[in-house]
Amino acid sequence: MRGPVSDAAAAPWHLWFGNRLKFCGAFAGGVGGDQGPLAPPARRRLPLSAPLLACHLARARSMQFMLLFSRQGKLRLQKWYVPLSDKEKKKITRELVQTVLARKPKMCSFLEWRDLKIVYKRYASLYFCCAIEDQDNELITLEIIHRYVELLDKYFGSVCELDIIFNFEKAYFILDEFLLGGEVQETSKKNVLKAIEQADLLQESLFPNLKLPNATYSETRDLQYVNGEEVTKKIKNL
Repeated sequence: MRGPVSDAAAAPWHLWFGNRLKFCGAFAGGVGGDQGPLAPPARRRLPLSAPLLACHLARARSMQFMLLFSRQGKLRLQKWYVPLSDKEKKKITRELVQTVLARKPKMCSFLEWRDLKIVYKRYASLYFCCAIEDQDNELITLEIIHRYVELLDKYFGSVCELDIIFNFEKAYFILDEFLLGGEVQETSKKNVLKAIEQADLLQESLFPNLKLPNATYSETRDLQYVNGEEVTKKIKNL
């Protein structure tokens, strides 16, 4: 013979199932999706933290090339991570510069070009333009561009176009410490700047009379454009 039936087993199944939902809803937010009385308080969503941003940057895929050019279409820096002939590089540069400069300020910073994606962003009078593969993430590429600008600004101190013109080798050196083969190799700004500082100290020891870019051109800041031509105004803090 069967033993006495418990109250839970004797109760109709729909009542038992309803009680289970109520019990779980007290923790998980209720049956209807409302916050339960025992559920933890809602947390405000914060922006990406530095470690999480570094993780996203490290997952970025290979970049094809990076171009820096002014509003007048003058090329200031170019870095190619794919083998191309000089003729093809000039053709790509001319076509992209014309395409980007023709776009309006409120237009999207992403565009499809050939079988690649072009991601660009303007900082003052300079355009930073990168080409990535079709399946790559455009937002991560924007973060890469911004991180490179932060490195330039940290090294030169309120970086301007003249800093890149007169110290283009330092701009290339910073880029090579940050990107290698089109991929992010170092996400920490502190480590990148530390490597550059060590290189500057080595340069000072080998060439004592050679001044560093920070001491030579840090006082040069203003750029004026008269009739489409660049006129530099040097301000010396004497």
